[in-house]
Amino acid sequence: MNASGAVARPVQLPSDEDLAAIRALASQMPQASCDERARRAGEQGLLRDLAGSFDRRAARETSAANVFGGRRVADLGPVVARFDETALALGYSHPAPEAPPGGPELYLKHCRIDRCNVSYADVHWPVRFEHCVWENPVEFVGTHFHASANFLGSSFLREVSFFAASFEAGAFFGGVSFHGVGDFRGATFNGELSFFRANFRESLELRYAMFERDASLNLHELRFQGSTSLGGSLHMHLQQLRRGRWPRCGGRIIQERSASPRDQADACEQYGELEANFAAQGSPDAAAARDWCHYRYMDLRRRTQFGRWDPRRFLDWAFLKWCFGYGTITRRILYTAVVLIFLFGAAYATNGFGLPERLWAVQYGGEGERFVLSHLPWPDRLANAMYFSAVTFATVGYGDWYPLHWAKLAGATEGVLGVFVMAVFTVSFARKLLR
Repeated sequence: MNASGAVARPVQLPSDEDLAAIRALASQMPQASCDERARRAGEQGLLRDLAGSFDRRAARETSAANVFGGRRVADLGPVVARFDETALALGYSHPAPEAPPGGPELYLKHCRIDRCNVSYADVHWPVRFEHCVWENPVEFVGTHFHASANFLGSSFLREVSFFAASFEAGAFFGGVSFHGVGDFRGATFNGELSFFRANFRESLELRYAMFERDASLNLHELRFQGSTSLGGSLHMHLQQLRRGRWPRCGGRIIQERSASPRDQADACEQYGELEANFAAQGSPDAAAARDWCHYRYMDLRRRTQFGRWDPRRFLDWAFLKWCFGYGTITRRILYTAVVLIFLFGAAYATNGFGLPERLWAVQYGGEGERFVLSHLPWPDRLANAMYFSAVTFATVGYGDWYPLHWAKLAGATEGVLGVFVMAVFTVSFARKLLR
């Protein structure tokens, strides 16, 4: 029954006789456009309840008249198949994934769908199921969506499975209510995957889903049991979030591509929620994903917190991001230590890059001998300069070599930097080791 208590009328599809009449109509109008044929077929009542899928004006009129309200779909599979047959009978060709909107689109609004098993099928046309109620388990297992799929505002009262499905264009679940598990494991996405303001009562499974290079993820205002805190209910792998190292894995948050500070702030918030989500899961893979989300969160916060020409933005980018990886990329900290040791070593070996000995010198004072580093031949000078730089950076201080004049300032600076870098490296390495 619908909201008024009346028995819901089944959605009427074009019959075989209607399809024959549509083909005859198309043959009688060889010069007419497909849209004109669809309009004529709609006027003759041959398209039945699919008229709004071919004529946007008819769709607006039927929506305004609430013709779709309370309609019942016994099985979605025959609806998809009959829509494909009707579109081909009118002369339409299967659209490309990147085709602009405006062609036929399977459009159902405010329908109650009893059964949905469209597994391992090819859905060639864009589909739009607005505010539909799916009363039983939904199965799109292995389904290939060649065009966009939009489930705006729908309600899945039981579990829904898009296991191993593929989406050549966008997949939109904005405002959708998932009462059971949302299973997208092994699915492939080539466009935007949007869960904008979607609500899950159980978990969202995205493990082993593949995000191609042009794919993106929108988790803005995603809710679990009414809360914006993900609470560990979103299951993904690190490879699905990162881009670049794995050629088939991308899936960054869609708003971070935008130049708008507001969009980047939304993306920053989403990475913060993802970080908390993976922290709640506690597994080693979740810990690595948490680090990556923290890295993206800090980078986006840098871009939104400081103006474009603010020097603090550059310092954050140069040191916190690239030198220390925001404490999550241990190898960058190690590389930074090695670079600093070599830079200071080069300064010691070249007398401060060319300063006279009265302003810059490193002197040997062990075993009763005293001589300046710059008096040694180049191989020995360079080796001893690197040795002195390393022990200064590590604050070992054997005392056999010591700086003079302005080299004292360089040595003190390197020692302070060494203490700081070694502390950051120790914390970062210990976190990874304890996992």
